[in-house]
Amino acid sequence: MRLIDYLNALPEQERDGFAMRCKTSVGHLRQVGYGNRTCAEKLAINIERETNRVVMCEELRSDVDWDYIRSTKKIALQKTNRTNTTEERIRETSPARQPQSAAKLA
Repeated sequence: MRLIDYLNALPEQERDGFAMRCKTSVGHLRQVGYGNRTCAEKLAINIERETNRVVMCEELRSDVDWDYIRSTKKIALQKTNRTNTTEERIRETSPARQPQSAAKLA
């Protein structure tokens, strides 16, 4: 859905609250919605979040590679999981974690 259509569908008394949650003004949202101003990426994300994805970032900024940005979270999580697994293996096999034999203690 286009931002301007979303704004016009909102009851007038809800528009200020919506703008505040998006960290901008209703006037700026209208300028973006009519295409008179470029929507910052951060604002696009705020709008998508606050509209529950009714208005998508891709609609607001088609020049941004949102598919890549959306996939980086998955990649980061995969790397974190791999790193944690590697660190766990290192800790499990490190000499400090190995039980010492009674002969070494004597």
